[in-house]
Amino acid sequence: MLILYPSNWLYNAGVIGFLKVLESCKENIENFLKDDGSVEIDLSLFDKIKIGSAEIPKFIKYLVDSLVNDEELNNWKQENEEKYKEFKDIFEGDFGYKFVRAGNKLFASKTPFQNLVQLEEWRNFEFANLISKIPEIVNSTNREIVCSICGNYNVKIFDPKSELEKRLKNLQITHLKELGPSIGEFPNAFWQLKSSSPLCLICVTLILCHKKSLISLSDKSEIFINAPSFKVIWYLNKYAETIYSEKQAKKVKEILGMSLIELAIKLNLQLGRWTSMNIEVVSKYKDEINFFSLPYEVVQLLSDKTIANLLYEIGEFKILNMVLDGKFNEILKFSERVFRIALKQRNEWNKNENEFIKENVKLERNKNNLISFSQKLFQLYALIEEKMKKEVLR
Repeated sequence: MLILYPSNWLYNAGVIGFLKVLESCKENIENFLKDDGSVEIDLSLFDKIKIGSAEIPKFIKYLVDSLVNDEELNNWKQENEEKYKEFKDIFEGDFGYKFVRAGNKLFASKTPFQNLVQLEEWRNFEFANLISKIPEIVNSTNREIVCSICGNYNVKIFDPKSELEKRLKNLQITHLKELGPSIGEFPNAFWQLKSSSPLCLICVTLILCHKKSLISLSDKSEIFINAPSFKVIWYLNKYAETIYSEKQAKKVKEILGMSLIELAIKLNLQLGRWTSMNIEVVSKYKDEINFFSLPYEVVQLLSDKTIANLLYEIGEFKILNMVLDGKFNEILKFSERVFRIALKQRNEWNKNENEFIKENVKLERNKNNLISFSQKLFQLYALIEEKMKKEVLR
């Protein structure tokens, strides 16, 4: 069994990306996520399976299928069918074309991992054969050279003459353009000013998957929600992706806040102090990486199922942002003003009152029942005050 524990954000993103590959091939991810925050993967995933006359690890098949869909394959085949017909013959079907296309998407020019694996090393199955040896690394007790990313597994070279293995085992710019050092050129401060750092084959595999975990935003940046538990990470990112795709939120703090609310409502997970203090959003734009987190007390509020449900019912970004910014007294002031306006007939509102409601209350259900809306706001403020007092008394 391969057991993975949360570590730095890059490693965690790799694990989540790995799980997304499995999910895309109909694996039930609940089977992999453990309550202690770890992920457990059966080593049979790296066993070879026969496709036509070829044998490749099951995971490589999953990776190929997750990278190339049927529509894309059909378009690509129009120009490349004859050129790569030998792979159709080897795999005895269109998976041969998929296999070639997946390698091109990963390692050809202007791709995320350009030249990390030479296209010939992909097509002659040298890389696939190497992946099938992951169980040997997991079961080995040798810790002579420990991986710099996971800190758990040995950096093993199976064939000292293999240029592929030599290339894979040293973290460099072909692994990660933003963070990897240039071998033989300049050291990278991220890796303690070393010109390179040793990588185990497991972490190489995770790095190849990490981009699948990143959520693309309209400003061309990418985000990943990190936490000290893979179960929490998996669901926060899943909810965040849905929230953003449905245009429910645009700001990073709103995406994180709404994801925490979804987590509390749907899973009823009780986040411990350590987890709450270490939830962060990693934001990546071109070569720049930034981190954003909410204060511990705000995370605790959003993780409270009663408060989360009430915020969901209220549904106003104005109120959510007051909570996210820790402006709890503003909620009380806002609710008092709404209540005073609600006591009047609509035709009695003055210009300022009309503008206030128009600018600050966006949902029709709230506009049409301001009394009920204001009562929910009073209730929210009371729940927050009660929760904050309990936290202080702990």
